[in-house]
Amino acid sequence: MGRLLAAVLAVIVLSVGIGVRAQEQATPEVLGTPDTALCATPLAEATGSPVLVEQAPETAATPGGVEPGDDIGLFACATPVSSPVAATEPAAAAATQVVSMVDMAFQPATFTIPADTDVTVSLTNNGVLVHNFTIDVNGIASGDYTSGQAGSLVLNLPAGTYQFYCSVPGHKDIGMIGELTVQ
Repeated sequence: MGRLLAAVLAVIVLSVGIGVRAQEQATPEVLGTPDTALCATPLAEATGSPVLVEQAPETAATPGGVEPGDDIGLFACATPVSSPVAATEPAAAAATQVVSMVDMAFQPATFTIPADTDVTVSLTNNGVLVHNFTIDVNGIASGDYTSGQAGSLVLNLPAGTYQFYCSVPGHKDIGMIGELTVQ
């Protein structure tokens, strides 16, 4: 139980310490659910029933809207943990791919689309900071999205592997990147 509490508190400290809400994932194996990641979310903003409820530690920062002592719930994240089998299987050809921009990552960080086919990428900024989706090919850039803003862009690319990233200064440098496979 002490290990579980330590993992939960580490997630909470990370999530509120850098102003991130509902983005940091706990190690799923800690709770015995290897296929489900957990994300910390202030209960005031949450819907549904949390797997676990804790209070934000005394070191909680306020940029994410969380104060020390606020109730924080651990909920199943929207993006499941990838299994080795899922990682090797190509994604089914889809007309739409959903991508969430969070502080400081894309969810999913990797995805596959069919080559030479129009695919709509549905983008939502679920982070606190401004983000965008950029690929250094054919001038692909979504433009900046503020917190909560959503939109889309259409990709039609030849087969290959492409890096996508957030071009807001500093975001790519600290790891807000992903990989697109086109086959």
